[in-house]
Amino acid sequence: MKNNFFIAAAVMISSAMAASCSGWTEPEALDYGAYGNPAGKSEQYLEALRSFKLIDHKVVILRMDGTSSQPVSRSQHIMAMPDSADFICVVVSDGLHSSVASEISSVREQKGTRCVSYVDFNSIQDIWTELEDSRPSDQPAGTAGDFAAFCLEETKSRLEYCDMYGFDGIMFSFQGNISSEMSAAGQSAFLDAIEEWRLTHQDALMFARGSLSNIAEDRRDILYDCDYTILVSTTEASAGQLNTFAGRYARTEGVPVDRIVIEVAVASEADPEPACATPQTAASWTMAPAEDYAKCGICIGNAADDYFAGSTFRNIRSAITILNPEDSQDNDRI
Repeated sequence: MKNNFFIAAAVMISSAMAASCSGWTEPEALDYGAYGNPAGKSEQYLEALRSFKLIDHKVVILRMDGTSSQPVSRSQHIMAMPDSADFICVVVSDGLHSSVASEISSVREQKGTRCVSYVDFNSIQDIWTELEDSRPSDQPAGTAGDFAAFCLEETKSRLEYCDMYGFDGIMFSFQGNISSEMSAAGQSAFLDAIEEWRLTHQDALMFARGSLSNIAEDRRDILYDCDYTILVSTTEASAGQLNTFAGRYARTEGVPVDRIVIEVAVASEADPEPACATPQTAASWTMAPAEDYAKCGICIGNAADDYFAGSTFRNIRSAITILNPEDSQDNDRI
């Protein structure tokens, strides 16, 4: 849409809440200036964009890697992500460069996009495995209790990034199962840290991601305290397969079914043909009605890779258009 439409939309925003949202946003990134400020868009456009994100609609969550070094590509900038993204999850490994960290507040204030930090059980488990592999042969292997203590401290350390950089909340991720004593102990400690963090961050965003059916039954209450539960599509490429995948989760005892987001991936140099559904397929699936659960949106796990997809964020932009079709009169979650 042209900017004059956004100007009109901003003026009439209070009366247009129940009408189509698609005309208020463009599914493309703002021009990114050298000093972290969007350029080429009017304040009326940004006001309409922020207003759109306050009403009920299908959400878009993008995950990207943060960098502790000076960014060398626009794809490393939070502000360069597509305008219509509701949430951006930033993976922090060894800190954030100041120029990137400053964009957490900028993207919130200018675009109405909120950012969360990533707290991943599997990365903690990988570090533990490396430490165990390097353990001298004359030392005994770590016990389940040792692993639990390690997981607790590592999780707490990652949770500190939320306050350190001014994130709006967290996305915690557990992929795998608890078939062994070791993995069960690790999951329990991981969730202990998350629940402790939640007690002091009641107003923060919290998303759960991963193999959520494999969270211990007596610990699933935490999912009801999450804004969204993100199911990760790995080999489910079609709408029918996504139906089976989400339906299986929805039949799990003790999980919420009214906040489901499906995560997919885009092509990358490492994986040029991912086996999961495309963002467009996931978006179309999200728009189709479901009886037993609510489809609330999509998540792109490696969003920055789509920056290089022929045209900037081609697949994500296309999915956003599907989620917010022009002239749609229904913005309620299905």
